[in-house]
This record gives sequence, C-alpha cells and structure tokens, in this order.
Amino acid sequence: MNVTNNINQLYHHSSQVEASSLAKNSQQQPVVDNGQQALTSALEVVQSAIYHKTLKEEPSTYHPNKNMEVWAVPKETKGERGAREHETGMLFKRGIRAVNNMRASFSELLNEVQNLSPALAKKDWGFTVAEDGGLLVFDPGEALTEDETAYLTNLLNSNDQLVQLSNKLSESLIDGIALERGPSGSSRYLGQYHVDKSNLKDIIDVRGIIDAPQIHQRVNRASTTADPFSIFTEMTKQLSSRAEARYAPLDWQPNMTTEQNNKYMLSLGYERVDTLWGQNK
Repeated sequence: MNVTNNINQLYHHSSQVEASSLAKNSQQQPVVDNGQQALTSALEVVQSAIYHKTLKEEPSTYHPNKNMEVWAVPKETKGERGAREHETGMLFKRGIRAVNNMRASFSELLNEVQNLSPALAKKDWGFTVAEDGGLLVFDPGEALTEDETAYLTNLLNSNDQLVQLSNKLSESLIDGIALERGPSGSSRYLGQYHVDKSNLKDIIDVRGIIDAPQIHQRVNRASTTADPFSIFTEMTKQLSSRAEARYAPLDWQPNMTTEQNNKYMLSLGYERVDTLWGQNK
C-alpha cells in the first residue's frame, strides 16, 4: 500500500464520519441564517467529522472554541512523478552496474589475500564505504584481529578502481533512496530507510552485495555479470535488517492523541499551514 492509498483511505473515512455527523446535526439542530448560531453549528459539524483526540473523547463532544489545525498536501503532477520514478530507477541501475564492474577487481584482491593467508581468506569479512570515501573492513562479527583488519584496509584502499566503483554504488544508493520518498518525505519501500554518508558504513556490506546468490539464471552462463534482481534483493535485505525505517508512514489509528495525529499527517507528507483558533465566549 502506498502513500496515495493511505490518503484515499483517510479521505474515505473522513467522508463517512462527516456524512454521519451531518445527518445527526440536521436532526438535532437545524442551521439557521442568524450569524453566530449558523457559524457555531457549521463548526461543530466540521470538527466532529475530522477531530479524534483521545479514546475518552468522542468527536461529538468537541466545541467550536477548540483549536483546529489546517494542513496542505504536497502536490506532484503525474509527469513529475513519472520523471522522479524514472530517475530513481536510473540511480539504482547505476549502482548495480558499479557492482558488476567491480567484480574483477575484487576477485584479484581475494586471490592476493588467498596467496598470503588462506586462513584470512576463509574468514567472514566484507568491506564498506566510509564517510570520507575511503574503504573500511566490514566485520560485525569481530572475526578479524587488528593486524588482519589493518592489512585488509590498506589492500582495499590501494585498489583505485574498487574505491571508485564502491563510492559510485554508495552515492547511487543514497540518492536513489532519498528520491524514492518523493515530496511526501515518506515511503513504504526503500525510501523508508535512513541512509546517508555518515551511517552507510554500518549498513551496507559491499562484498555481501557482490557475492549475492543468483536468483535468476542468466542465458549466458559464462557471463560475469550478475542478475540485477539478485543484487537489488541483497541491498534490500541489508537495508531492512540494519537501517532505521525513519521515513515509513505511520499506520492510521481511528482514535489518536493530537500529537499522534500530527505525526501521522506529517508522515503522509502534509504540511502544517495554520491553526484556526476557537472563539472566546
């Protein structure tokens, strides 16, 4: 379910409540054109339809003197959305190409490690990209000694092509994830994850992506190019297991506190425009 579906559900829910409130108010107190009474009755209908504050307070108990916030939905035309989705796809493809292009360089590096220390080559380690663009050893299981980590770090950073392509992967991934959120700033897909240059080193294991198991067998079995779906699946797996889903929309709750409701509106991409202050008697 995407953000648009969430907004449609919210609109549908509000329309049902509003219809019920209109029917109720038409039976209890007709709105007459006498200024203050008409305004008061109209405000009661609107507020009972859209306000949900606590489990203890029913919508009908709200008084027009209570404050009501006004929100605006960020707009994106069909053309703008299509262009954004195309650019997002191109960024992810750019990252996948970088992974395929670095296979030969990493294979040579592994051969060098194997010749020097077969035991080190068999250990479970990977590599990632630091905030400054350098390569770091990825060793969450702490299987390596300090000397082994230092050796691998120097070896990784001495391979210029590996450094360049790893940075291309990280930049494409970071930019693609941010762009996927769109103007709403939230997403149920890769855009929900918080990834930037400062925390990518704790999330993405480039070797793990290179070594991703093939999901679809390619026609040309001799090709060194991996199945793009396998690479994308591994990236998604790493993101979902290590990254914070900071930009995931909140699930709709019929009865929420004002603070919870505001967070939900923000997660859908609404912007707070103004606050309508109730009249003082």
